[in-house]
Amino acid sequence: MHESQKGSHVHTYKKEEVKRIDITFQEADKAIKEISTRILQEKFNEHINFGDD
Repeated sequence: MHESQKGSHVHTYKKEEVKRIDITFQEADKAIKEISTRILQEKFNEHINFGDD
């Protein structure tokens, strides 16, 4: 995600595809943290706390 660029984008896990979606920087930041938390838990049995709770 790039705050200064219009049209935040999310790179999907284990894929080369990049999808551009119309969301704010804050929405993208939240989605990235949620996705990262899930991947770390499911794939590596690790938990990360981003301090946003």
